[in-house]
Amino acid sequence: SVELAIAGNIIDYGVKNSLNVEEELDKIICYEQTAIEKEGKKVFDYQDFRRCLKRAKTILYLGDNAGEVVFDRVLIEEIKKQDRRKEIFFAVRGAPIINDVLEEDAYFAGIDAGAVIINNGCAAPGTILNLCSNDFLKIYRKADMVISKGQGNFETLSRAKRGVFFLFKAKCPVVAKDIGCEVGDVCLFYSLSRKY
Repeated sequence: SVELAIAGNIIDYGVKNSLNVEEELDKIICYEQTAIEKEGKKVFDYQDFRRCLKRAKTILYLGDNAGEVVFDRVLIEEIKKQDRRKEIFFAVRGAPIINDVLEEDAYFAGIDAGAVIINNGCAAPGTILNLCSNDFLKIYRKADMVISKGQGNFETLSRAKRGVFFLFKAKCPVVAKDIGCEVGDVCLFYSLSRKY
């Protein structure tokens, strides 16, 4: 389910002008089938993710694009299957921006079946902490674990002082070089365990 959530990051209307949904879904299925092979690569820290997830009681999951939110739901459902007592917050953008997920998208995808949907109060791409609401920041600071989906969230949170697990597909050479991977790689890593 982690691999599927990351693979869903292929669906990014903000990067492409046109999208062949069938082709993109084929890529997602292919990614899911081969993603375990990424475990041995330097930017797929699945075991660290599992260890942190096991200990976390409160999780903040930062959504990315509206088109991939159904894949986020699968991961949230898996987390809840492991332990129903975990409290999960799913953060969406405060206002429409590019193709980022909004509250109505998250509800439509059924995220509320496993997580409390919250608005980050920010009307900019990514998660720019000094533009987010105080309510969001309280949850961000108190959460045992932060899962950040998408390259836009990585770009705005990569230097955050607290630890964040980033899940995304590297879509440009600058980001790929920054984290030590290739363009197109699916990435899962903990921010405090890497030097950028």
